[in-house]
Amino acid sequence: MRILEILEEVGGTKHSPWGRSYHDISEIAPNLFMAHFQDARALQFVWTRQLWSVGKETLLLEWVNPDANAKPLESYRFAKLYVSVRFYGIPQSVRQAPNAITTLITPILRAVGTPSDLDQFSEASMFRDHSFVVARAKIDVTKKMVDRIKLDLQ
Repeated sequence: MRILEILEEVGGTKHSPWGRSYHDISEIAPNLFMAHFQDARALQFVWTRQLWSVGKETLLLEWVNPDANAKPLESYRFAKLYVSVRFYGIPQSVRQAPNAITTLITPILRAVGTPSDLDQFSEASMFRDHSFVVARAKIDVTKKMVDRIKLDLQ
């Protein structure tokens, strides 16, 4: 699937994943695109729902501050990705411990990447499912992915 087709599928109509949240998408260099949003709320909608994929293509998003000094196009390198991570096998008794996020979830997130500096789930939504705990992490896509962590919960 060509990049232009991906962009047309992601945005542009009310039935597309981004709805009418964005204002415009332009190609600023080969395979490097700039999305402009209607407002901060529209940007937040797209940003917090990463990982975006269309077909077999993954869209890696990087925040650009239009008020900051622009960095050279050749220096854009997508190395970080915000993802939701699920942790299975954590007993309810451990989840309900005081400071469970600080003593359990944050160290696990550090094993797979870093805790998200952009957004986090509320404690209620992190622990709402009895079969897993969910949290947001920022991972380095240039490194080998961690898919299992062994914990001693005693």
